[in-house]
Amino acid sequence: MKKKGLFLGIIFFAFLLLFTGCSKKKAITSDDFKSKAEKMGYTIVDAHDQYANYNYVKEAYIAYSNDGYQIEFYVIDDNEYAKGMFDTNKAIIENINGTNKMKTEINMKNYNKYSVTTESTFGYLSRIDNTLVYVNTTKSNKNAVNKFLKKINY
Repeated sequence: MKKKGLFLGIIFFAFLLLFTGCSKKKAITSDDFKSKAEKMGYTIVDAHDQYANYNYVKEAYIAYSNDGYQIEFYVIDDNEYAKGMFDTNKAIIENINGTNKMKTEINMKNYNKYSVTTESTFGYLSRIDNTLVYVNTTKSNKNAVNKFLKKINY
């Protein structure tokens, strides 16, 4: 009888792991990004003019840190363009050189994440639906960046 309970418990736990990892992520708005970034001490700049030639980029904001790094946030016309922009920026991050290279990659229906960490560099890219977050900075800024990414759930 104890074995049956243990077996059912293991099955239940496996189900939880399987389905909580597959839940759909919710994209934030540019206003949410700006508000949360400002609350954490970042300076926000509207960078949309830099992408005037790219009709599919609807909004672009950069959150500048006092420590000299930046976190970029984009709202793209639709999911397909966002996937294409994700792939383009992923190729940039993939080419980060260095030793002790660690990569993380997650691909789901409405969500992609890719990061690379070397002994000196941290590159991060995340897409939820038609939004993207992009970071390319030094490894020393990784903890601060991750703290912000956790705050915005990217």
